[in-house]
Amino acid sequence: MRQTGLIHKEDEMAYTKEEASRLVIDAGLKLIEEGLIARTWGNISARISEDSFLITPSGRAYDSLTPEDLVEVRIKDCSYEGDIKPSSEKGVHAAVYGLRPEAEFVIHAHSVNASSISILQEDIKITRLESDLPGGVIPTSRYAMTSTDKLVKNVTASLKKYSKVKAMLLPYHGTLCFGGSFEEAMAVTRELEKTAGKLFERRTGDKIRPYNLKNNTLYKGCFGGKDSETHVIQVKTPFVMEMSLRGKDLPIYIEDMAQMVGSVIRCKDVMGRKKFIIPRSFRGKRSATLVKGEGAFVTAPDREEAEAIAILLEKQCQAADLGLKKGIRALSPAQASLEHYIYVNKYSKQKDKGNVKETH
Repeated sequence: MRQTGLIHKEDEMAYTKEEASRLVIDAGLKLIEEGLIARTWGNISARISEDSFLITPSGRAYDSLTPEDLVEVRIKDCSYEGDIKPSSEKGVHAAVYGLRPEAEFVIHAHSVNASSISILQEDIKITRLESDLPGGVIPTSRYAMTSTDKLVKNVTASLKKYSKVKAMLLPYHGTLCFGGSFEEAMAVTRELEKTAGKLFERRTGDKIRPYNLKNNTLYKGCFGGKDSETHVIQVKTPFVMEMSLRGKDLPIYIEDMAQMVGSVIRCKDVMGRKKFIIPRSFRGKRSATLVKGEGAFVTAPDREEAEAIAILLEKQCQAADLGLKKGIRALSPAQASLEHYIYVNKYSKQKDKGNVKETH
């Protein structure tokens, strides 16, 4: 029998709260180390009884989590106790635990390759020669905005349709992977990203080029006064450079990108000029601008957010490479604008108060 590398928990009992806390925290650190999760995007949980699970809190950095930060959530109604707010995607995790009694660990990631192919919005058939993922298919739920009841409903429908799968795609958003153990959920998450990379290259004819973000970004410093400080980074990662060479505005294909910068990424042609000047309207704000043949410039009120936009921009441009070549619809300007509005008026205001860093 072929060894798949997907590991099952030997017993069928839920984790103890102490075990779950340790494994959820370990998973966050491993996912960051392997590039499957960045900053606070995504969320992780572990079942601790037939009725509840332990999940990461909203907007806390994985490398600073303690057991006290994790939140116990009831599967039946997603209720919880205490002052710490659980991930806004707790409903998606509850759907998995409610429908799959064998599921003991769930990982929702925003990994690059899988997020990019999620825009295909199709259930992708796979063979055992192509992937170790179980079920013979990578399902994609129907599109719904992040953190909504509709998203939970759509994920539930896909879980019911495909009873043997342990990985699925969320359009324009990311992944949902689970297993009978921490080890299996991690293995499924890794395998989905690996498989997604092969599928991306097959669909586009482009090779995914490894890069080091630090070597492909140049921090330009900051300018402005106390109330309008602007941090600027020039981004020259592979797909960002490719999209900049088009010399055209870029529609939004990734929800995280919409949340940060809005409904479109403008492209400027600076031929004949000595340098690109950051528009005054962008100063003190979150933005991304392609510069023809020169990559992109991102701005944000602080360096941390500027670096976050740089991370997102390469993923956005990789997804756009697939979308533009295959004629796939991007997020509509209305959808992207709504995502941005919610982020700016809810999550980023909480961040300014020191309560949250990102959207999940």
